[in-house]
Amino acid sequence: MSRSSSWCRISGDGPLPAGKAFLWRLLNRLDNAWRPEAGHPRLRRSRFAPGLDGPLWEKIDRLDAGLSSPARRLVLHFLAQFPWAKAIAHLGPLGVADLGCGRGEAALHLQDFTGGNLQTYQGFDIAPRPEWPALQAKHPFITFRELDSHAVLADLDPACNLILSETSLEHIPDDLALFDQIAAWMRRRQGPLLQLHFLPAAASLELYGLHGFRQYSPRRVVRLLERLPENCRATLVSLGGNASAELHRLWVGPRHDRRGSNPGLYNSSLRQALGRDAPSEAPLFYALLVTGGAPGQSSGSVDQLADDLQFPSDNALQ
Repeated sequence: MSRSSSWCRISGDGPLPAGKAFLWRLLNRLDNAWRPEAGHPRLRRSRFAPGLDGPLWEKIDRLDAGLSSPARRLVLHFLAQFPWAKAIAHLGPLGVADLGCGRGEAALHLQDFTGGNLQTYQGFDIAPRPEWPALQAKHPFITFRELDSHAVLADLDPACNLILSETSLEHIPDDLALFDQIAAWMRRRQGPLLQLHFLPAAASLELYGLHGFRQYSPRRVVRLLERLPENCRATLVSLGGNASAELHRLWVGPRHDRRGSNPGLYNSSLRQALGRDAPSEAPLFYALLVTGGAPGQSSGSVDQLADDLQFPSDNALQ
C-alpha cells in the first residue's frame, strides 16, 4: 500500500543536482494536473474571505510586523477568524499538537485567538530550535519535542484534542503513513478530535520553487481523508487567488525578497491583493478542517461539532 499521496519521492528542501531538480518539477506538475478535482462524499468545499477591517488587520500586523507572505498572512487571518468559541464548546479547553512547529510562535498566537483557552501545546519539529527553552520556561503550558515522522504520536499528550500543521505535511515523505498513525490514535481515544492542516496548493509550485515533496490538490486530500475513520468529516477551504499570487511574484519570489525595502508599500499592496482575490480563482493554499472521533462516535457530539464549524454560504468565517 502506498505511503505517500504523491508520485514525487524527491525532497526539494535541499540543494538538488539539475537533473533531480528537473524531475522534481516534472513529477509535481504532472501529479498536480492529473484529476485534481476528485471529490469525496465526506469532503465539503468552501473559500475563506479574510477580514480586512482596521482592528483585525492591525492586530495581525503586530504579530508578524506586517511582512508575512500572502499565504502566511492568510493562515494567520484564518486562525484569528476561526470559530474557536464553537469548537471549545464541544472540545473544552484545547490541547494542541503542532506538527512542524518551527520556532513555536503558533502557541502564543493560538492562546490569543482562543481567548486564553489553550490548556496544553506540544510543538513537534525535526530539530530543536534555539527559541524553545525560553518559551517553555516562560509559558508552562508549552512543551516541545523532536519529531520522528515514523512515530509522531508516540509522545502525544492524551489531552490532545486538536492536531495542527502549518505547511508541514508537504515536507513529510510518507504523509499517508502519518494519517494512518492519526487514525490508529483516534481509535484508541475517546471524545471528538479536531484537525486543522494548512497545505500548499498547486500554485505554490511556481511561487516557492523547490520546496518539500509535493503540493496538494483535492484529489490528494481525498487520499488523506480515506485513511481516517469513516465518521470523519472534512472541509477543504481555499485561501488566496490570482492577486495574492501576483503579489508574491513581485515582492517575495523564490530568488528575491523586496519586502524590507518598502514595508509600508508592501503591507498596503498585500491588503489590496487579499481583497481582490476572487472565489473562482485557483487558491494559493488550502485549510483542511477535519472533525471525527473513534469508531462508534459517529453521532452526537462529533456530528454536531462538524456542523457547528461549517462555514456560512458567503464562504466567510464569522
